[in-house]
Amino acid sequence: MASTRHKTLRTPDYLLARPKTIITQEEFADLVGISQARVSKLLRYGILPEKNTVESWNRAYVGHLRDLANGNPCPLCERRLGGRMF
Repeated sequence: MASTRHKTLRTPDYLLARPKTIITQEEFADLVGISQARVSKLLRYGILPEKNTVESWNRAYVGHLRDLANGNPCPLCERRLGGRMF
């Protein structure tokens, strides 16, 4: 019988209390309530910066959502996704 390893995610409270902590895609997805695949897309499209700290990704993601809410989709999304909202 093969053993399975379960990776323990740090809790959102832990991560938010430590904004300079390096965060994984899976942890960020759990933190903001999206899938890990969506986080990967956000990285690929340049919406999330390479520097993967809780603070940098949270600021970038909230800024992206704010732009979308204001009716101003980011130019990168518009160009890469043919004008569809992300």
